[in-house]
Amino acid sequence: MIDHVNAKNSYVGSILRKIVSIAVDAGAELHPSLLIVEKDGELSLHSSMPLNVKDHAPLCRLPRVLLLPTNGADWQICSEQLFLKRASDSLSLIQEELLCLHVEIYNATCKIKNRSKHNLS
Repeated sequence: MIDHVNAKNSYVGSILRKIVSIAVDAGAELHPSLLIVEKDGELSLHSSMPLNVKDHAPLCRLPRVLLLPTNGADWQICSEQLFLKRASDSLSLIQEELLCLHVEIYNATCKIKNRSKHNLS
């Protein structure tokens, strides 16, 4: 499998790799040149695919089962950490696992602590 992650923070990198693995196992398609980059808590997507290619493949194609509805979720912020107190009852097991991993990334990249930098309220 292609390693689509380049992370300065090894912990964030391991979470991103789990997400990629789960997504690919569930049928996601990632362009071979797609790279998810983490640097100093910031995430970005990179690709060597030219932007002006007529018959280009998408960078990422996700099956509907991987989409993460957050309606009905109950959130809490405590000690500059985001907590998912209760997930929506409609989430599948894979969606709940992915949502928890996204919360882990959010906390590992200090989004609450740095919320003024990210215009979060």
